[in-house]
Amino acid sequence: MHTSINKEEHWPAFDEHSLFESMSREVAQHVEVAPEMARTTALGQWQWHVRGIDVAYPNGHVVPVSLYLLTIANSGERKTALEAWFFKPIRDFQAVQKKEGQRSTQLYQRDLKNWKSDEKLLKKRTQAFVNGESVKEIEQKQAELDRQQPQPTRLRQLIYENVTPSALTYSLHENIPLACLVSSEAGNILEGQAFRDLYMFNSIWSGTPLDVARRSSESFTLEDSRLSMALMAQPKVIERFLEKRGNEARDNGFLSRLIMIKPASWIGSRIGGNPVAPNTVKDFNERVTSLLSEAFAILDSDSQQRRILEFTASAKMRWQEMQQSIEQDMAEHGKYYHARDHASKLMDNVTRIAAILHVRGGMKVIWASVFSSMPISFVNVIPPLFEISSWRAGNCHCNK
Repeated sequence: MHTSINKEEHWPAFDEHSLFESMSREVAQHVEVAPEMARTTALGQWQWHVRGIDVAYPNGHVVPVSLYLLTIANSGERKTALEAWFFKPIRDFQAVQKKEGQRSTQLYQRDLKNWKSDEKLLKKRTQAFVNGESVKEIEQKQAELDRQQPQPTRLRQLIYENVTPSALTYSLHENIPLACLVSSEAGNILEGQAFRDLYMFNSIWSGTPLDVARRSSESFTLEDSRLSMALMAQPKVIERFLEKRGNEARDNGFLSRLIMIKPASWIGSRIGGNPVAPNTVKDFNERVTSLLSEAFAILDSDSQQRRILEFTASAKMRWQEMQQSIEQDMAEHGKYYHARDHASKLMDNVTRIAAILHVRGGMKVIWASVFSSMPISFVNVIPPLFEISSWRAGNCHCNK
């Protein structure tokens, strides 16, 4: 079956009155890129600020809402400009957090200095104990001083552009359990050290604990961390990655977790973009800040309990129908027979997208209507990444 994706109507779209669709369309018209490219970038940004949310499948299984997104586009397609539009509010939020962190670090260093002075005085008293001071009194003061020891400020870095697996897992463990790999030219990520351990990315995507063994420092278990990706890369970069590590990435399930698009090029047909409506940008950025603040409030709370988003009864039925349809298509001669690994993760990604769209829309549950728009379309048009050799001029030729 030949699936053309050059035309706008063949791509998934959400409710035209929604903040997601209005912002995506306006930015696409302003930057002059394909609307599907803007939607995917917007989705990469939106997923980041629902970190205070998990989603429950119809069977009750709870998973993260993290997505691994990859846009394939040539040089000159304005990938950097598009990323800047959508990720600016997150970078601004991160800058504020870093400034607050610097002030907190100064206070910590001052408090630690005072604490060490108290500790030094207590040690002198401990030495005086030899001359008959009470053992119980000294032990009580030592225990109290230990409880008062200042704790270092956690680095609140949200966006990573190039990082080693060991540095990433350490930051998720020691600082905040939230991170997003973002790059408009992801060659340094795909071909560098960041993707050295693909199994690590699989575990974090699935929300399963990850044991991290370290040679020079204490080992640890990474639990309840959330990692997302919003990557853009040129076709040749993807081809080199697949030639070098394609079999490994497919066999271990990494490729099946990716949502990938290769939008049609607008180079040669751009005539000057339209301005983005100020109110749309304002509403969009305010919603970003609100959800990021909610995620950090959860991190700062004692319980750190995320809110669980659930399906309505009708949405559960629709979800099960879609799941059953995909399962049947994995049978011999079915459309997913040669892409069973890809199909096995489709409903995972559909569920996560549905959750993100609903939370960003301010809804408390997932309604069946969402499966009539973007998520169901993702099932129909997004091919597995290992079909990349079949991409030509914005078309996908998939044996379905």
